[in-house]
Amino acid sequence: MDNLQIKSSFVNKNLYALSRILVTVGCLSLVINDAGGNPLPDLLWECNNGSSTKRSNESTVTSSVSWVAKQGQNKKCFCRSLHSESNQSVEVNLDVLFPPKVPNVSTDSVNVESTINKIINTSLVIHCNSTGNPEPNFIWLLPDKSISKGDALIINHIDMSNKGTYYCKAENMLNPSNGNVEIGRSEVSIDVHLLKIQNFKV
Repeated sequence: MDNLQIKSSFVNKNLYALSRILVTVGCLSLVINDAGGNPLPDLLWECNNGSSTKRSNESTVTSSVSWVAKQGQNKKCFCRSLHSESNQSVEVNLDVLFPPKVPNVSTDSVNVESTINKIINTSLVIHCNSTGNPEPNFIWLLPDKSISKGDALIINHIDMSNKGTYYCKAENMLNPSNGNVEIGRSEVSIDVHLLKIQNFKV
């Protein structure tokens, strides 16, 4: 049926939604150059078991579906137009955005809760990781207030000036299709204690 068209409210077919926020996406089916003798198509949504609404007039049918976005819902949503002479569909790629989770810190492949004990004049490598969508960037704030970027912090020949509290901050930019841009942030702190090797005379 050449005079039946179906369109999504997201022309680029990509929908970026914030986690835990209500999402609504619309679909429209349009009958053109029709004298009114054909019935209007039926619109059906297949999208995260969301609740849908429909409206129609003489030549168009619109349907919207709404649901609360959750992490892990990155999938395709389909709006199907069912008609006696032609069935069509459009798809929308759903990408759920969420801020970084509280970072995990590890050294020597061992997770660290709150404190790292290190022998002076040795090397220290601390890794910071977190999950988020999009993937977060990492910034370290050192005890001397200097900043280091990246998920790994490397200190060669650690000395007493390196002791203190280290902060790992994870950040990402959440840019939904509808709404304002937000910055997602999360951080964790680790205390570094230094140990001296005592030389004993025999």
